[in-house]
Amino acid sequence: MNREIKFKLWDNKNKKMQGTEITNYFSLRCDGKVNMSSNMLTDKDLILLQFTGLKDKNGVEIYEGDIVECEVERGKWKNKGKAIIIWEDCEFYVEKLGEGLVEDCESLGNFRFRDSHIIEVIGNKFEDPEFLDALGRSNES
Repeated sequence: MNREIKFKLWDNKNKKMQGTEITNYFSLRCDGKVNMSSNMLTDKDLILLQFTGLKDKNGVEIYEGDIVECEVERGKWKNKGKAIIIWEDCEFYVEKLGEGLVEDCESLGNFRFRDSHIIEVIGNKFEDPEFLDALGRSNES
């Protein structure tokens, strides 16, 4: 199975998201740091967000750092809640934010292979920090 490898960037200096078109201006080093091909920004100004290879129920691409609304059905039980997409231990996870979801953390892969798992992107932790603030969590960039 192939998946498209692409990124978008959070510009921490100017506080705005740079779409995938910005990727023409940087390269990723083996140590995970960003090399810029211009003097506009430094690697400290940028936070790299990787595409998960999946899209939500509306066809929106899901990236690391996205805030999502999840609906999970297990047998006769149905849970709904907000979560954040994280990258940990070489895998994307859905980590719950607040109440609603039973699991604290679940592999994003489960949402790909189960019709009973529905996901919708509703924001991201940089442009919509109020999702984290409302739950007493900081934006751990």
